Amino acid sequence: MTTATESEADLLESTRSETVPLLSDDLHHVYGSSTTRRRGLLGKKLFRGRCSNCCNSCCSEPTMVALKHRAGSLFQLLFPLYSLISGGSYSSKALVSDLLAGLTMSVFHIPQGLAYGLLAGLRPINGLYTSLIPVALYSLLGRSRHLSLGTFSLTSLLLADMIGTTYRQYMDQLPGSNSTISNCSLYSEVDEINLNADCSSDSDEYYGGLTVEEYARLQVAVLGSFAASVINMALGTLQLGFVMKYVSNPMLRGFTTAAAVHIFTSQVPMLLGVQPTGGDNFVKLIASYTGIINDIASTNWATVITSVACMVPLYLMKEYLNPRVKKCIKVPLPVELLIILSALVASHALQLQSRFGVDVVGTVPRGLPLPLVPDFSFMPNVLLPCLPVSLVGAAMSLSIGKMYALQFDYEVNYNGELFVLGTSSLFGSFFQCFYATGALARCAVVVGAGMKSQVASAVSCLVLLLVVLAVGPLFEAVPDCALASVIVVSLVGLFKQVTDIPKLWREAKYLDLSTWLLTAVSVLVLDVSLGLAVGFCYSLACILVTRCMATRREGQPGDGDTRDARRRGSKISVSFNNKYGSSSATVDVSGVDSATKYPMMIGPTGRTSK
Repeated sequence: MTTATESEADLLESTRSETVPLLSDDLHHVYGSSTTRRRGLLGKKLFRGRCSNCCNSCCSEPTMVALKHRAGSLFQLLFPLYSLISGGSYSSKALVSDLLAGLTMSVFHIPQGLAYGLLAGLRPINGLYTSLIPVALYSLLGRSRHLSLGTFSLTSLLLADMIGTTYRQYMDQLPGSNSTISNCSLYSEVDEINLNADCSSDSDEYYGGLTVEEYARLQVAVLGSFAASVINMALGTLQLGFVMKYVSNPMLRGFTTAAAVHIFTSQVPMLLGVQPTGGDNFVKLIASYTGIINDIASTNWATVITSVACMVPLYLMKEYLNPRVKKCIKVPLPVELLIILSALVASHALQLQSRFGVDVVGTVPRGLPLPLVPDFSFMPNVLLPCLPVSLVGAAMSLSIGKMYALQFDYEVNYNGELFVLGTSSLFGSFFQCFYATGALARCAVVVGAGMKSQVASAVSCLVLLLVVLAVGPLFEAVPDCALASVIVVSLVGLFKQVTDIPKLWREAKYLDLSTWLLTAVSVLVLDVSLGLAVGFCYSLACILVTRCMATRREGQPGDGDTRDARRRGSKISVSFNNKYGSSSATVDVSGVDSATKYPMMIGPTGRTSK
């Protein structure tokens, strides 16, 4: 037993001595030593190998093609104009049409920019800036191919209303508010740009070539435009574009008609050459006309004659001459620009300002504006007054974009459009621009001139850039009453919307009629902003009540309808299509059993055709 045990122990010892070195060699050969294995798992060699494999997989040709495709898709999403041009659907014929439409657009932007800049309570040059800088950005980012962005009478009026109620509060908080004019310019001259002007005192540094009142108005305007732009961008980012569905058409037309009365009232002093002091009446319109009547004795008759000489030809040419011209050349005459140029020539020839005391535009700086950062400390004062600006501007732009998208059969992402509209005006607010939006009259003109895409807006910006850089000072002698005449004549189409009242009455659309009248009366009696709020709330309530009633009607069982149908002995015509052909049938429902869940269809007739 002992011998056997010793022999077994020797065998095990010999086996262990032979097999262990073999396994160790194999492990060393395959996996390396323990130190090598540890360094391979945690050291540099295996890490480099993994990074190399990852880079090879990421940098492979299919992956790079996919990344380039995604980057290209993102670029086309951000810049729809590039995707339109590079997609192959944009032809040379469309380019020629856009060139002509862009020239036409710029011709309309010049008088409207000057006039609506004055309507907003700012310098006319700010209107030209608004027709240039936001439009240039929108031409690259805009989703709508036929929207002409720029100045608009209603948003200019809303801005003027906001400025008039808040700019004095801003003036009170300015240091050195008794200063009048500074030595620093907010505008860059082309021939001599002086960015290091003498701005030693605090008041000079803030007012930049403007009077204290002009600077306060400009700051309130750009700050309100900034806030309105942020509201539009937030609505688009949060996918809240559906809010614009509750801006009903009767509410919008009633508001624009009543707002046209306010716009006309604001231009009457310029047409007469008076400076009314205003009144204390609660109704703003009554207070305005009271001030005009009190100051009527100081009417400048040279201004009145100039106003009539501008308005009458302008109205006749727009109403009677242009429709005939469009039949021949499909492009209307730029009558506004012709009137302004004629008034400019007459102002120089007759010396209207020096001899007759006619107010003129005054200094029009040459060059692009220097950046002006809005004073965000005053934001709480303009946050609520800028809501109507944002609402009206977005509603007008989206409604115009939707109309032309349906007409020319392309799709527009309205949430993205809201964001782009806000982005364009937000960028412009840092360059002395106010809120930019679409105008139906201008869009109709440029679309009629052949606008195919936003290339037309880019062409218009190039022309306006030339005007701002070189031609701007030539408009200094334009009479203010000529710009007021352009504004007043442009309101004729809004005043004609009064004919909606008998039309809605004849068609028995009493809910729409009440919305129209309530909004218009609220704007006339209360004010533009308050009237818009009242009209929007009433329109929202009407839409919600109508939808609730329709939902309740659809949710009721059909017994009542069936009994009425049986009582009238009515018949229902049915038509359908299938893979065997089309079929039509007339179903008599006079014998429907109302007690059963499924009505019995008696007496079907008709013929099936393969």
